[in-house]
Amino acid sequence: MSLEILEFGARKEGRPPLLLIHGAYCGAWVWQRHFMPFLASNGYHGIAISLRGHGQSDGHSTLDLLGIQDFVDDAEYAASLLESAPVVIGHSMGGLIAQIMSTRHPLKGMALLAAVPPHGLATAATQMWMEKPGLFSQLGVALSMGGWSSNPQQVANNLFSMETPSWEQVRFLSQFQRESTRAAFEIMLPQLLLAPTPLPPVFVLGGDTDAFIPKEEIASTAHFWNVTATIVPTLPHEMMLDERWIEAAQPLIEWLGTL
Repeated sequence: MSLEILEFGARKEGRPPLLLIHGAYCGAWVWQRHFMPFLASNGYHGIAISLRGHGQSDGHSTLDLLGIQDFVDDAEYAASLLESAPVVIGHSMGGLIAQIMSTRHPLKGMALLAAVPPHGLATAATQMWMEKPGLFSQLGVALSMGGWSSNPQQVANNLFSMETPSWEQVRFLSQFQRESTRAAFEIMLPQLLLAPTPLPPVFVLGGDTDAFIPKEEIASTAHFWNVTATIVPTLPHEMMLDERWIEAAQPLIEWLGTL
């Protein structure tokens, strides 16, 4: 199994390595535009992985057979390539993978960006179905056929902020792929997580108008890890690609500086 691994930055004594884990429908490429250069310019070294069946990794032909545990295995393999225990930075589904990892191996820290909460996405999905039924149905199409087969502007408007030009929103969305139906089902379910002792340093961040991971779910994740969530006003879900990416990256870099 060949996995796409993108490296950034130079090793610096006293700075932990970073492992970036993407969310559903995408790959390691989502970190390349802003976050990887920003982290490197602030003295951090690390890698971003494309989970199997995503990006340029193998596994696309068997995508629907892949579950969250397969993705956790991929992330743990990537962590083993680093010189020491990493800080894992996970977005959305990648945030859930990071949380599962933390219960199995000691981590230097864990940053959860608009992460799937430990109790799963069933509540958030029900809220979306009730409040934004059109978006809910379009995501179902995207799950089975990829980003371009849905109504691109409707989905993009809920992924990005108004500051990101509409043409760029649709361009990004065109790079999104279909997701594993098995994994999409599994992230709806509660995860049997037992928080490790001692707890690793944890940073939890999200936006208060995120259509995919509502602020209440962000707060729930923070509560599980006994920290206070950083809620950024109107920060969109796809914060790594958005024009307002710095509003997520700057608090993250400040937290990294405390480790």
